[in-house]
Amino acid sequence: MFPATAINNLKTMIDMTISNTTSGLLPAFLVGIAPGARGGLAAWTDGAFACQPMPPTVTTIMDRLCAYKQMADLAGVPPLAVVEQAAPMHAHDAEHLGYVLGACQALGFQVVGRVRPEIWQAPLREHSAWRQLRPREFQAKLLVSAQGFFPGLVITPGTAVALMLVVWKLSNPGMEGRP
Repeated sequence: MFPATAINNLKTMIDMTISNTTSGLLPAFLVGIAPGARGGLAAWTDGAFACQPMPPTVTTIMDRLCAYKQMADLAGVPPLAVVEQAAPMHAHDAEHLGYVLGACQALGFQVVGRVRPEIWQAPLREHSAWRQLRPREFQAKLLVSAQGFFPGLVITPGTAVALMLVVWKLSNPGMEGRP
């Protein structure tokens, strides 16, 4: 289970996100993208979260992003995207990131953040027990926590990251995500 401080930090981020968005301070449509075959997509639309594992092909990724763009257009808000950019990346993941960024640009998404993992994870890692976690342990704990905070959604490791990217960006609207 998460250390209490980390759970409180995550809960505070989610509560602040909901409060800021519903009060009109932040955009009403944002897509979080965790690139890679095990990644995921998450969207914040009209006060609700949605997520799905990363589609298997470039065509299906483009189809999903196109559907998100249409939803943003119907809502009358610009489509925004925040993308995780891990470094170093395997060649396949870097290529996948390029496809995702190209699809966002082609569809008219404004990429409002290319966020390194250490940036969006910082509020969770404030607790000393988190600093010692290996990446797989961190991901497992993040998955369990996301399942608890978003009980109506099917959460995978990739969608947990995508959801946290959305929460992070909505909690930190002025930050780009680069150190």
